[in-house]
Amino acid sequence: MADPTSTTSSTVHMDTARALFARLSPIRYRSKIHYPGLIWQVLRNKRRDTAVLKREIGGLIAEHGKSLSPEILETYLESMILLHYLQKSGVTVYSMMKPELMESLAEECIRVLSSGVQGELVDVGVWKGGSSMVMKTVNDLLGSGRTLKMLDIYDTMDFKVLDDSDPIEDRIIITALEHARQYFGTEGVATSIAEIRTNFETLSVSLEDVVFLKGNLISEDFPFDQVGDIALLRIDCDFYTATKNTLEKLYPRMQPGGTIIFDDYYLEGFGERLAADELRAAVGDDSPLIRAGQSAVWRLPAG
Repeated sequence: MADPTSTTSSTVHMDTARALFARLSPIRYRSKIHYPGLIWQVLRNKRRDTAVLKREIGGLIAEHGKSLSPEILETYLESMILLHYLQKSGVTVYSMMKPELMESLAEECIRVLSSGVQGELVDVGVWKGGSSMVMKTVNDLLGSGRTLKMLDIYDTMDFKVLDDSDPIEDRIIITALEHARQYFGTEGVATSIAEIRTNFETLSVSLEDVVFLKGNLISEDFPFDQVGDIALLRIDCDFYTATKNTLEKLYPRMQPGGTIIFDDYYLEGFGERLAADELRAAVGDDSPLIRAGQSAVWRLPAG
């Protein structure tokens, strides 16, 4: 029989975490009417910008002999354009994660920590630090005292995060991101350790026991050796080689009963899924993955 005290405690922790979610990505939780600059961008420019980018990116896809359904292309463009409109209108967000992804991440943190799975919390591909703040907040609410390791290049996402092993789809995505960044004249997908530290402080999330590991995830020189045993590993590398390298280095450190979250597993065209599937096949694990929006949750056997 489930312990009602434990259930109540988990509910309280989730309620506290949800208050953070709304601050990390307010546009997901508040009416757009609170953001007149954003509304102006949408009403004035969205139809034109969508048509221009659809033509450019659609042509790029066709040029490489690939295809993408109109519905999926529209979804990707919607997310891409929203990011740039937010930046142009001065709306601060610390995460582009949808509510179901934040919920799933917090729930997995609660699960592994409450069940006593040993090891660190590790976030790979952190952008503005939003996902890491979710992990750190749950850790502190539970009083678990785990170290949070944050791994990233802490720079602009461009072709330097790819190598010759990455499939053409990954190159198309990077090219599309660069097209959009130049078209809108915004920073696009970029970050720095200094900015993330400020973000933690702004949202009153503790930086105690938070470690930043910087480098190119496709490089053999990345300091993976500074990561210890792992209770929960979140991977948001997007692309094949970075995900493959991360898994090869960090999967052996996963502890029994731990969790690996692949943030972009169900996004068509991203190499992250291929690398995840290869690793699971190599270790002989064909257990079902738990779907949470675009992400996949892999719960490892307890022993």
